[in-house]
Amino acid sequence: MKDLIQKIGSDPTLMFAAAVAVVILLFVLLVVIVATMRVRGYRMRFENLRIETIEKSKRIEELQTQLNAVSLKNAQYTQELKQFGDVKERLMAKEKEAEQLHEVLSQTKSELSQTQAQLDATKERLEALQEEHKALQERFETVTEENNKLRINNARLLTKLESEARMGKRT
Repeated sequence: MKDLIQKIGSDPTLMFAAAVAVVILLFVLLVVIVATMRVRGYRMRFENLRIETIEKSKRIEELQTQLNAVSLKNAQYTQELKQFGDVKERLMAKEKEAEQLHEVLSQTKSELSQTQAQLDATKERLEALQEEHKALQERFETVTEENNKLRINNARLLTKLESEARMGKRT
């Protein structure tokens, strides 16, 4: 071994070749270390993204459950409101009927026609409000779907941007 070291030390060409070999060995070692660190970093990023995805999925499920609960309550309240409105309309009609029995027949007919017109207007207004509610509910669902799609798209674009940035750093 000593002979080999002396032979390399005395011959400049062998010394240069040994120095180049050591430099190449160190460079390869450096590349391996850097690659290992990058792989570890990417693995950690992947784990973090996976955990975030799981958490976001749970949050979406919670929000969906809450949305369903709110929708059920909304339906119940709408039903109760409709029943209250029906009772209120019936009560008003009964009161008007009691007053109409004491008035002249001509007054009874005119009041009945006025009451009927008011009832029709109220029904038309109720139908218009129900249609508007239905349209707004569909719009809400559409906006929610678009929001989810945009979130997914943004996540994909962010991932793509990060990967392009990584590719740019490598070159």
